[in-house]
Amino acid sequence: MATHDGRRFVVRTCFALSMAFALAGAFAPRTAQADAGDFVVRNQVFDGKQAIGGSTTIFVGGKAFDFLDEADEAVMFEPTAGRITLIDVKRRVRSELSLEQLAEFIERMRDRALRGGSDFARFVAQPEFGERLDAETNELVLSSPLLEYRASTTAPRNADALRNYQTFIHWQAQLNCVVNAGATPPQARMKLNDALAARQLLPERVTMKRPANIPGGGKTLRAEHSYTWRLDDAERRRVVDLEQRLTTFRVVQIGEYLTPAADR
Repeated sequence: MATHDGRRFVVRTCFALSMAFALAGAFAPRTAQADAGDFVVRNQVFDGKQAIGGSTTIFVGGKAFDFLDEADEAVMFEPTAGRITLIDVKRRVRSELSLEQLAEFIERMRDRALRGGSDFARFVAQPEFGERLDAETNELVLSSPLLEYRASTTAPRNADALRNYQTFIHWQAQLNCVVNAGATPPQARMKLNDALAARQLLPERVTMKRPANIPGGGKTLRAEHSYTWRLDDAERRRVVDLEQRLTTFRVVQIGEYLTPAADR
């Protein structure tokens, strides 16, 4: 949820925020050293100067919990268990999606775009970027005639935190394409994720721009991420409370979970 392309979960996007990690061992196992990979990311998304959404992502115990700021919803990422759980606290429902199912869905989406999508859809399904890193500012730029990313970056606290975040944004970018109707394939954002991972960097500010001279262009979106390298008691309680309440929620299929109340 920590990114932005005009969707049901405003802060989870296909701009949004890859690495081909194996499911086993993608997150650090829960050991005496696991706290090294526990941290919090606060995310804000802007359309121009207007804030359009935000979320708080808590990494703890080998899992990631993404809480929307303006809705009683969350997503729990469990890479070592091979699943993602979408949670609607207000409706008291949850829906599980295996990482294998998600990867298969994204591959079908990519194939459809390459066979019959628009020029932009075909590009983001199989993107080719020029890539450069400003050594003085640490700004990473991925550029093309159809799409540009600019990412201001920072160094992670340690390797555990870096690995946990990279794994999270790998699957998050793909999940955005499931929960947001009309989304385009996530491979362009995943290229940015790969470029960050190759340099062992985390994004602090990511700007996505489409040129004004192309259909649907002229749009600039920005995501800002701030990192806190420890969890406070309130954040730990928030996670524990969600996991305890989760066991009482009704399990529904992903289609029912995503269906607006007016259409159910």
